[in-house]
Amino acid sequence: METDDRYQPLLYYIVFGSDASELVVSRTKHHVDTIPQGLEIEQLNRQEHGERMDWLLNGTIEKVLRQHDATLYDTCKDTDCWTILHGRIATDGGSDYLRNTIGLVQALIEQGGIGVFDLLALDLQPASKWSARYFEKETDPQTHVVVLKSDNEDGSVWLHTRGMIKFGRPDFSVLQLAPSQVNDAKQALDQLIFHSGKGAEMSKKLRLHTANGKTIDAQLRLVPDFDNFDFNNAYYETELKLQ
Repeated sequence: METDDRYQPLLYYIVFGSDASELVVSRTKHHVDTIPQGLEIEQLNRQEHGERMDWLLNGTIEKVLRQHDATLYDTCKDTDCWTILHGRIATDGGSDYLRNTIGLVQALIEQGGIGVFDLLALDLQPASKWSARYFEKETDPQTHVVVLKSDNEDGSVWLHTRGMIKFGRPDFSVLQLAPSQVNDAKQALDQLIFHSGKGAEMSKKLRLHTANGKTIDAQLRLVPDFDNFDFNNAYYETELKLQ
């Protein structure tokens, strides 16, 4: 897996209302000591790039973000200038690239940014909430990865993650859960997110434990499909056996 560059961390943030040409970054204030290798910073404006700006937030993305907060979606989409930070990052295995990128986003917020969209976690936040959640805290994989819940037609539940690609790691998918198993399965996924995001190699079989003392055996099968919209990433088909 390590030799495939598709497993390098991938980042994609849009800062709405910000002007990168006025960007001022402080090593002390923003915790930025370098621009991560592979990260590109693009400036878009409505007059020159309106068609692309509309395209970036349409379709399924629009549906998801409107369900979360339609007012915030409309306010951010209607801004005249956006800054996009994106790229596949060359890293030595640490997480400095993410700290540096978060600091750059924070600096753009201070230059007028009103909201931030993380494409890879489908997460749109107003600027103040984004800063409190990401900039003002230590880098924690569980904060940067979302666990999504979908109800199947047969009454079972599908849980899957989005955002592990930001750490260069596959996501996780758990199919056919009974509703009563969702809470325990979510705890198991939180552990997998944390340890994988910190660099632990995922073996085919793992034993996990919940906060209330339950034991969960996890069996993982890697699916190297990078073209599916649900993950935009490879993922592990994850079978959980709750003891």
